Amino acid sequence: SNPLLHQSIISGVTLQNGLFFALVDQYGQIIQSDSHTTAEIKYTADDSYGDVLDGRKTAVGGVFDFTDSRFVLTPGTVGSYRVDSDVLGVGRGFEFDLAFRECVVGEMLTVKKECYLCGRGLPDGDLDALVRRKYALVANAAECKSCPAEAFCWGGDKIGPREGYWRLNSET
Repeated sequence: SNPLLHQSIISGVTLQNGLFFALVDQYGQIIQSDSHTTAEIKYTADDSYGDVLDGRKTAVGGVFDFTDSRFVLTPGTVGSYRVDSDVLGVGRGFEFDLAFRECVVGEMLTVKKECYLCGRGLPDGDLDALVRRKYALVANAAECKSCPAEAFCWGGDKIGPREGYWRLNSET
């Protein structure tokens, strides 16, 4: 089996803890003079459920930084990947697995199998934006709901009553 490099990956979101690979010589030393070799990460299963967005990188000082790559796979599954480079030769790439978490409360599962945080992308601190934000109070929501007129919505599952209104608990 392949080594599990990351757990709890959010499908469609860049990796928060980074993902780096290095070119090393026969002594295990990073070839720091290499800043031209390219490497690419690909999903290795035969199905069409996985994808890597921005998965091709050029080495900088012998190191490939895949931190801003986005890995997409059905939430709640484990995917197998391979990083290959022209300098490694055919079949000599590194294979690894990534474990994807389920979408959580406040996230919508898109048709592209990405966990999308409801209300993402609107500016904080803007009263009009707090009214326009979307929310979801269930995990794997089919869609993000529009903020009710009686509430402020901060995105995800963060919703609260406007002045003059109340709610029983955080699920209502």
